[in-house]
Amino acid sequence: MRASQRTGAVTALLLALLLGVLGAAFGWTVSERAQRTHSATAVVLLTPLEGNPFNPDAREGVLSLETEARLVTSDAVSRVVAAETGGEITSLQSSVSVEVPPNTQLLRITVEDEDEARAVVVADSFAAEFLDYRATRTKAAVFDRRAHLREEVRTARGELAGLTRQQRRLEPDSAERILVDQQVSAAAVQVSQLQSELAALGYVSEDPGQVVTPAQVAAPGLLGRPFLGAAVGGVLGVAVVLGTLVLRRGRTVGSALDLTTAGHDVLGHADAPDGVRARLLLAHPDRPLTLLLAEPSGTGQAAPLAAAFADDLATAFARAHLTTVHVRLAPVAPQEADPDADVRVAPGLEEVLLGKADIDEVLHTERECLATLTPTTEPLREPWGDLLASPALGNLLADLRERAEIIVISAATLPGAPGELLLAHADHVLVRAVGRSTRARDLDLALEAAAAGPAAVGVVHDVRRRAPRAEVVAR
Repeated sequence: MRASQRTGAVTALLLALLLGVLGAAFGWTVSERAQRTHSATAVVLLTPLEGNPFNPDAREGVLSLETEARLVTSDAVSRVVAAETGGEITSLQSSVSVEVPPNTQLLRITVEDEDEARAVVVADSFAAEFLDYRATRTKAAVFDRRAHLREEVRTARGELAGLTRQQRRLEPDSAERILVDQQVSAAAVQVSQLQSELAALGYVSEDPGQVVTPAQVAAPGLLGRPFLGAAVGGVLGVAVVLGTLVLRRGRTVGSALDLTTAGHDVLGHADAPDGVRARLLLAHPDRPLTLLLAEPSGTGQAAPLAAAFADDLATAFARAHLTTVHVRLAPVAPQEADPDADVRVAPGLEEVLLGKADIDEVLHTERECLATLTPTTEPLREPWGDLLASPALGNLLADLRERAEIIVISAATLPGAPGELLLAHADHVLVRAVGRSTRARDLDLALEAAAAGPAAVGVVHDVRRRAPRAEVVAR
């Protein structure tokens, strides 16, 4: 087991080194590529113009700024920039990104290029040509608006002149004259309004904005430093291995099929002891047969289920009229004791091992063909390790083999000194694995410990979440 643990540790170390080196190489490559790419950013302040959608007073101002940002990389602007700086229009457009800082009238135009000087030139060119494009759009819009207003003024003056001539031909007090007078007044007001609008166009600003910050090359960030990128990649590679190991340590066993797929010899399910009995009798036709039922270390919360399975398996052998002795290594829990029983503690397994009691005094008959041997409920003065390592244990098991065909020893844990001391006396070791409760690493350690002995090793799968009513009666 220790050799296997050392092998696993060496494998994990080599895997961590391998992924660390691969991560460092990947980080170096990414950082070196980022170092070769330079970014230049120019900041432009926009001014609301006639004929442009941007209006800071409107609720949709942010959306309008996004529209202006899209125009920076439009074909009209990119075509002029390509003519000035050289290059393909599509490559220029793909190298430019435009950002609108929140609650501002600014545009951040960023250009990425492997040539630092070219990145600066292209960013400044996009900023300047975009402003020229906005100014051209504004001049065209103002020109069209002015021409339209002049035509409307000319038409309105013609209508006013015609109404004035008609007014002169009519009698002052006639009804028709009153109607024409009203039309003349309305036409005069219209001409006045159109002239006011035409005059207001002369005060429209044609300033598209200005470049508040010329293009500047951004300092390389963390990704632009190969040594730092390699260090980060190496650390991430090692972290992946460590995280995988941590998750594997916490992973619990699944179904019986998962255990079989993992290469474990699954003898059956804990809730079907008859099937487990059949497999054991088929594997060991000779009698007597000594079974060691073990639990992986760290599965203390499943102790009631372990006791229930041990009792069920021993009872299954007794139902087949096989003389069975169930040796429990754990005393009966106090809550299972009969409240009306004598408070005097009866001798148990440890008294036999210490030579203070005869086996006939402590062997209790549960039912036909089934007897149990249980420790006392008092804590032992002598450690279990000393008692199980003594020759008295071998003598006890030899005596039980003469009395019974099946000896079931339960409540052992592996790895652990008591369980490992019992391996030499067992013909078959059954390790119980509780689905979604027993950790896979604990099960592997238990099976490795069991494999160190001469007995055959198998796994019993248990999916029960709660132990049935205890059939164990306090002695």
